[in-house]
Amino acid sequence: MARTARPVDLDLRLPTGSGPLRHRIADALVAAIASGRLRPGDGLPPSRSLAAVLGVARAAVVDAYDQLQAAGFV
Repeated sequence: MARTARPVDLDLRLPTGSGPLRHRIADALVAAIASGRLRPGDGLPPSRSLAAVLGVARAAVVDAYDQLQAAGFV
């Protein structure tokens, strides 16, 4: 059975710049946390879904999630 991405209702905009994609995704998620769009206890979107919405590879989203975990955000 093929996996399908669930819809993501988080309006996430990647910062423009030339930095690594994983950092830009992590920065956008930190901005969502700082603005209150993501609050304590909210789940992060599934990596497949977020990758589909952003039009990026899933690996970049997984790397960004790992970066957020290492920094203590999740």
